[in-house]
Amino acid sequence: KKKKRKMGCAGSRVIPPTPEGTPARVVIAEGGFPIIANALELWKNPAMFAQKGLELSGHKVFLFEAVQGVKESEMLIISGADAIHEFYHSPAITRSDPMKPFLDMLGGGTTDFVAYLDGEAHRKRKEVVLKVAQNVPVFDRYLPRVQEIIARHVQMWDQLENFKMFDRIEAMMIEISYDVIGGLEPEYIKSHPDFLKCLTYHMGIGFNTKVLPIPAGVYAKSLRCRDDLYKVMEESIKEHTKKPDLDTMVGQLVVAAKEAEAAGTPFGLDVQVRELSNLIFGAAAGEPAAMTYMAMTLAQYPDVKKKVAEEVKQLPQDRPLTCADLDKLVYTGQVVNEILRLYPYAVFLMGVAKDEWNLLGKYKIKAGTRIMAAAYSTNMDPDVYPDPDKFDADRFAPGKRQMDKSAHPACAFVAQGGAEPTNHRCAGELFVMNLTKLLAVKLVQYQYELESNQNLEIDWDAFSPIPKSHVKVTGFNKLGHAPETPVPADLECLPQKDTGDRVLQRDKEIATRHKKFEYEYEYPDRMVLIDSIYKEAGQRANVPLPCYQKDSSFEETSKDLRFSPSEVVTFMIGKAAMPVNAALGNFADWMMGIQDSMQEFTEHMEKVKSQRGESSDFIKFLDRLYTQNRFTLFSRPTPVNHLWIADDEEYARQRLGSISPMVIERCSSLEGFRPMPSDLKAELEAAIATKTLFVCDYRYLKVCTFIEIGRYLATDAVSFFKVIQKGNHKILVPVGINLGTDGVWFTPKDPLPAWLLAKMHAQCADAHAHQFTSHLGRAHIIIEPIMLASERNLDSFHPIGILLGAHWRGLLSINHIARISMLCQGDMIDQVMSSGRVGGYQIISDAYTKMKLIETFQEGLKRRGVDKESLPVNFPYRDDATAVDTVMRDFFKEIVDIFYKTDDDVVQDPQLQAFVAEVNEKCGLSQAQPFPEVKTRKVLADLVANIIFVCTLQHSLLNYGQFDFYSFAPNAPSMMKLPPPQTKEECTEELIIASLPGAKEALGVIGVAHILSSPSKDTLMTNPPKKLYKFKNPEAHAAVMRYQSRLEEATEKVRQNSKDRIKAFMEHYPDATDVPKSVEFPYCDPWVLATSIQI
Repeated sequence: KKKKRKMGCAGSRVIPPTPEGTPARVVIAEGGFPIIANALELWKNPAMFAQKGLELSGHKVFLFEAVQGVKESEMLIISGADAIHEFYHSPAITRSDPMKPFLDMLGGGTTDFVAYLDGEAHRKRKEVVLKVAQNVPVFDRYLPRVQEIIARHVQMWDQLENFKMFDRIEAMMIEISYDVIGGLEPEYIKSHPDFLKCLTYHMGIGFNTKVLPIPAGVYAKSLRCRDDLYKVMEESIKEHTKKPDLDTMVGQLVVAAKEAEAAGTPFGLDVQVRELSNLIFGAAAGEPAAMTYMAMTLAQYPDVKKKVAEEVKQLPQDRPLTCADLDKLVYTGQVVNEILRLYPYAVFLMGVAKDEWNLLGKYKIKAGTRIMAAAYSTNMDPDVYPDPDKFDADRFAPGKRQMDKSAHPACAFVAQGGAEPTNHRCAGELFVMNLTKLLAVKLVQYQYELESNQNLEIDWDAFSPIPKSHVKVTGFNKLGHAPETPVPADLECLPQKDTGDRVLQRDKEIATRHKKFEYEYEYPDRMVLIDSIYKEAGQRANVPLPCYQKDSSFEETSKDLRFSPSEVVTFMIGKAAMPVNAALGNFADWMMGIQDSMQEFTEHMEKVKSQRGESSDFIKFLDRLYTQNRFTLFSRPTPVNHLWIADDEEYARQRLGSISPMVIERCSSLEGFRPMPSDLKAELEAAIATKTLFVCDYRYLKVCTFIEIGRYLATDAVSFFKVIQKGNHKILVPVGINLGTDGVWFTPKDPLPAWLLAKMHAQCADAHAHQFTSHLGRAHIIIEPIMLASERNLDSFHPIGILLGAHWRGLLSINHIARISMLCQGDMIDQVMSSGRVGGYQIISDAYTKMKLIETFQEGLKRRGVDKESLPVNFPYRDDATAVDTVMRDFFKEIVDIFYKTDDDVVQDPQLQAFVAEVNEKCGLSQAQPFPEVKTRKVLADLVANIIFVCTLQHSLLNYGQFDFYSFAPNAPSMMKLPPPQTKEECTEELIIASLPGAKEALGVIGVAHILSSPSKDTLMTNPPKKLYKFKNPEAHAAVMRYQSRLEEATEKVRQNSKDRIKAFMEHYPDATDVPKSVEFPYCDPWVLATSIQI
């Protein structure tokens, strides 16, 4: 508890004696500019500065010179009960000219509301505040709520191996402050803990920060947090004015304010906001320190803990405690007072001599002198407190000389201000005393130790000084309970069938997981808020989205669930290099300059455009325009018309064997589609009659109401296809496209510019459907909350937790990276997609609310009418995925049957049912097709298979081919720069060129597609089942080995499918020198399929 501190100055001296009646002058910090050094040392550590000066001067009163603001001035420092008493009571002193941080943080920038002002108006306002803060009958109404929160938090600490006591107490006090004082809804507090903590935390920083006029500076942030706190409290006051909750301080305050107004004391909304905010700030930023020192004291002094425990035994156990009960904790109150003496809330108080002041009858202080009342030094006065560095709670025992007011004024103990309660003392004194006692009541029921080798030196820079280590404790266990021993390696089993010590261990693990994995519901404005061009209209995108892992707890999650540091670096370097020549292949080349590379490609495109007259083949012209070896990795050795949508069969194949195979479905009626020419209608109706008509309907994209200025998206696009016989095989071909205009349908019979431009607009719509619906909405974003619910509720011994947990790696990392670097304002999505991020989020929101989480892969194919019987063509996505999905589902069913012998076992599994309930209730999926009621083994097996299917097959098939299809901009443009044509006649080659992305956008897509398509090193075969699923149960282990063998068989089936497709393709195109990826479709090979959503 020693508090000796080095001042960090070259030397110190006392200026020679001054005339009688003048305080000693002290130079505390010497050097080349002692006056400036004084100011710096004072600002750095006021408490130790005053203490040093007192020791040097040998007096309790001294003067020093320092730079105050922009001028040199003189300041008086005083300490000791008598001087402090005069400071508070002399009419020559005013506290109405405080230092700017106090004025700003406690007064909102005006002297009207500073908490320690002089004058009758202040005293009347203070009386109103005391009615709600120190009125015992009223305070008793708060106590049950306070005790419930304290008990809940302390119980959670019992489930932690070690922790920082201050951090846990601070979190507890945030909840108490905003609940009991501020009257906020508990759900709001739980969903905004970081926001609420930041308000008071940064206000506290403001007290100890140099006031600098920098808009982006620390002090400016403190002021913004103060204003945000005012807004939150204003809303709460308004709500409680309608219907006061008298079990909260805000409820009591609005009632007391109304009575004060009726009695003639102004106490309007502004006054209520600032007074309530000051109470919140004091409780949230100050009280955790006193409670932390209580916890530290009980650990350091066993005899003190024993005495407190003896008092606690006398308290009633069958009801919440009252103020009267807490008053019986006399010795505990002494401990609180000794803590406040050693570590006062305010280490100094400020004032100004408005007139000449005759201090203690012997010092003449001239008017205008600034005065610092050293509270810390007064509490350490050896004349009052012998051996002041020693902890001794008996100093405050009844009848002790130190507390004899006839010998020493009340200001001998200045813990929270001095003088009368209605004047210059903290309104929260009762709050501090009773809450610190309540914490002691709980802590004496536990055993714990302070970690060794921690730094308990006081951090005087904190608003309320605390140990620098934040008081690390270990071994926190309830008395009478032996510390939990680690569960030995054992067989997995369902929680309801477990026995012995491991039952408690599993409960403790679940509680720990609840702290490690936390939900965040708010998406930052920089991600969702629409751009400034829309703000003028006061609009905001309506994009309800699922929750995600709270970023503040992101780093605490298991390493197995995140990327390694090297993987994160690789991704971020790749992202930085997106617009650059990917073919350069290394970071050093990237450093040669992004702008040079962009300029070179731009010049290339201009050159190709200028040479266009040399060739009449428009398709070859587009090939040259967007292909330049130095800038693209897309190698297309086959004839261009076989490799992109300029070829109609390739356009159709990309509905079946590309990264977007989830839109196409069978069409059984033309009802609801726009009017069309009679010949086209007859052709489509004939195909309907033979059940060979299929459609890609993108009209659901109309939910995207925000599209970037200067870009266009055909949100009404519809593409029709039909099955025809070609040689020995049936193939799919396009028959018509509508882009949103009645009667205007584009067909293969139209001139090349019209038909090609229509396909490009439809492809742009398809790119948005792929990225935002299938890829992000129904994979990345929807799986994260499911993963969180799983990790929170299924422990390491749960068989379903083992199955699902094997497929989470990298998800948190890639989603976190995407949120902060790709989906924010001005970032990649804004740069290269027509919708930008805001429209994209609208599409994502629509996607997850419609996702059928209970539908199996085969059921989805049947519903869409694209199963093998309904669509008898080569469908790589369907055929290859079926081969692997069948094997996976059989394995998951086998594992479920091993551990769940009956359907009752499913119903009675508490962890499983908690997982399902949490997904439906808390994960933001209430608008979506919820999880089914999991009451049978079949439903459970299907549910597990559906989730893992998305994490493995579906995401891999949607992701790893992006470079193959997006890197040539005309094939799948991510944006169109002109609107969809409304007539065929307006379509020209020049219109196509003007509509397509430019060099910057094209290179941006190449870069991001290249990174996202990087092959995973963690696949179903490189990380085989025997490594992926670490079951110790012999039956489960045997099932894993059988699954691995069957996966190898599925690999052969997938590879044979590819060979058959290539053979059929070569029959149609015997001159082809290569095969398009839509035919080869290499993405479903188990050696390629990633085990999780990693990128």
